[in-house]
Formats: sequence, C-alpha cells, structure tokens
Amino acid sequence: MTLAIVNQTMSVVDRQGMVTVFFELHGQPRRIKVPVGAHGAAKGAVRRKLDAANDAHLGAPMRGVVMTGGQVVGPTTCCSPSRR
Repeated sequence: MTLAIVNQTMSVVDRQGMVTVFFELHGQPRRIKVPVGAHGAAKGAVRRKLDAANDAHLGAPMRGVVMTGGQVVGPTTCCSPSRR
C-alpha cells in the first residue's frame, strides 16, 4: 500500500513548543501538532520506568496498557529473595 502525503505548511512555534503541521493524506486535508525539541517541548514530563531493584514496582506489559494489581492472602509466588 502506498501513502500519498503532501506537506502543505507549518505554523509558528506556540508557547508550549508545539508546531501545527498541515498536510494532505490521500487528498484529505489533515493537521497534527508536533513538538519542536529546540523550544523545550520534547523536555516535557518524563514517565517513570520500572526499577528492577525495587520489589514494590510493577511493570506494565506494554507501554500505555493499564493493568490492575491485587493482593492475595497466602503463600508468595514471587522469586525475589527479600519476599520469601
């Protein structure tokens, strides 16, 4: 499948360091906002990652996936020496 993308124009950088890009995708006009690293937008909030050394951290199976964690009464199933 071939994508037909035509860049039309770009806006000036706004206060948040974002630029609006106007383009056509298969003849349909579209617009998106993208960060401009030189103006600080790429330095926004950084999400914390799993710390493998911290037993209290629960890692998500995939970025953006919401998972629930529960507590079960009974024997532990964790392999960490500190929780045995």
